Amino acid sequence: MGLGGNLANLRSDWWIITTKAKTDAPVCFIMTLNEVKELCHYSDPAKSRTGAASIWLQPSAYDQPQFREAWHRFETLT
Repeated sequence: MGLGGNLANLRSDWWIITTKAKTDAPVCFIMTLNEVKELCHYSDPAKSRTGAASIWLQPSAYDQPQFREAWHRFETLT
């Protein structure tokens, strides 16, 4: 999942990443902004066509048991 070129531009405190959204069995991964930032991957600008860095969250970073369908994490907000 692409995150752009600057993590400072990310605003939402909570992230819900949905896979298989157009199926009868979508899967959601619930993450905090800090978790997204900690687990993101940075590209090497020298290897980019444009020379710009890009940042993304690889499926192996978010597809983990502690994030999968972790709707209970919102219960701590009340």
